[in-house]
Amino acid sequence: GDGTRSAANSHEANDGTGGNSEQVSPWKSSRAKALLAEQLKDSNSNVRTIPIEEVWASNHLFQKYPRHRFKQNFKNLKKTIDSEAAAIEFDQRSFEHEQERFPRNATTKRGQPFWNGHAAESLMENDVKQGTISGMKPKSVWESRSEYQEFD
Repeated sequence: GDGTRSAANSHEANDGTGGNSEQVSPWKSSRAKALLAEQLKDSNSNVRTIPIEEVWASNHLFQKYPRHRFKQNFKNLKKTIDSEAAAIEFDQRSFEHEQERFPRNATTKRGQPFWNGHAAESLMENDVKQGTISGMKPKSVWESRSEYQEFD
């Protein structure tokens, strides 16, 4: 071997410090798990298409864990991420279906236009960012644009 794998495998026989006195974090809260999760979620990553052994060998963080444990951790994490993705996709489809079945009215119950998505919303954001309305009283802000006047 190249020494790396045998050193990583030696973790199985000790307390997890690997002989170099570096403390290995529990997988649950490790940087290795966070990195692997990020890679599994990244559609441009190849971690889903290459053998798990190659994934393990690809990063020193992964090699801190015994290969057989990494393999099981990989499978468990992939299953969890895939389940979460499926749940999110289901929720998104359900939400879109409900939006189609029950579209929002053109106006609120009080007959006002909705603020979100209205031209006044983005104008207000720009006016705040540019300081255009800084120090103005609410009535003066309301009078400053016809779009604002659509709201009582």
